[in-house]
Amino acid sequence: MTYTKTKRHRIPPALEVAGSNQNIGDLPIVIAQWPRNARDTVMVRIDQFNSTMVVDIREWWMSPKGELKPGPKGITMSVRHLPALARALARADATARQLGLLTEADDA
Repeated sequence: MTYTKTKRHRIPPALEVAGSNQNIGDLPIVIAQWPRNARDTVMVRIDQFNSTMVVDIREWWMSPKGELKPGPKGITMSVRHLPALARALARADATARQLGLLTEADDA
């Protein structure tokens, strides 16, 4: 098996993505997306940039031709930061609920 060497990760080319039929050759992998407003969509993707596996959380906009285009608003970071990001988002969710900013109705 041939491996792709990145800065911090050795990734087999057909690494299965847990719970899906996707593999590393299917990049980018869209994890989630939802409408931000009438014109924009937020998209969370796993991708590769300069031989580094990254998570990209970005606002996308609809072109006049009806194509989704990446916007300048977003963040891209190495996947090695995902555990810290997940912990931070869980704390933000808990804090927002504690402050009454989110309810169970917001989970839908």
